[in-house]
Amino acid sequence: MAGAVLAAALLHLGAVGVVLAWPEARRLPEPQQGAVLIWAEPASAAAGAEATPPSPEAPAPESPAPESPAPESPAPEPPAPPAPEPAPSPPEPAPAPSPEPPPPPPPAPPAPSRPPSRAAAPPRAVPAPAAPAAAPGPPAQQPAWAAEGATTPPAPLAGHRNADPTYPNYARTMRQQGSVRLRLTVAADGLVAGAAVDRGSGYSTLDAAAVEAALRWRFRPAQRDGQPVTAEAFTTVTFRLDAGRQGF
Repeated sequence: MAGAVLAAALLHLGAVGVVLAWPEARRLPEPQQGAVLIWAEPASAAAGAEATPPSPEAPAPESPAPESPAPESPAPEPPAPPAPEPAPSPPEPAPAPSPEPPPPPPPAPPAPSRPPSRAAAPPRAVPAPAAPAAAPGPPAQQPAWAAEGATTPPAPLAGHRNADPTYPNYARTMRQQGSVRLRLTVAADGLVAGAAVDRGSGYSTLDAAAVEAALRWRFRPAQRDGQPVTAEAFTTVTFRLDAGRQGF
């Protein structure tokens, strides 16, 4: 009986100890050991009888050791400060743009082409009454030659008469007449290699007719030391309305 009571008391104390010690488990209290003695006399035992020695108490159950906290992992080392970036080098100055060449000047506008000047037409003359047919005049005079740098100047061919210039119809209608002095280049073969107006008649139609006719003429060439040579000479062509056409 006494053993049962002692066991119950021990269990009660153990439960109370567990309840009281649980909140403080994390503080790791040192385990305490102790024993409680309870004396109980049996009702039938005589007074003065010796009490039985108490049986040894069972050791109180140790409360479970609280779990030791897991060791904290060491704090990570702070990262090393980044190496300072090198200061950016100043940008190289951009090369100055080369000056653009000035645009070429616009081409000069073409000079207005001047229309070919026309010889001013003389006032229209009142047609004169028809004159009687003129008697044929004397034969045309031979031209006066003035050869330059030749021993023997060019001359008309014997027995050959050059064709007369054609009197232009317009000049005849407009009653134009006059003399044209020509500068001729007579080649070594006697043909006229060139003709130019040295002194005009005042009418372009008469001047052109004289040049056109002279380019078809032929002469005896100039000679030097008995050899034919090219030489220049002058001749005059006269246009007269009363004598028809004159030439060589």
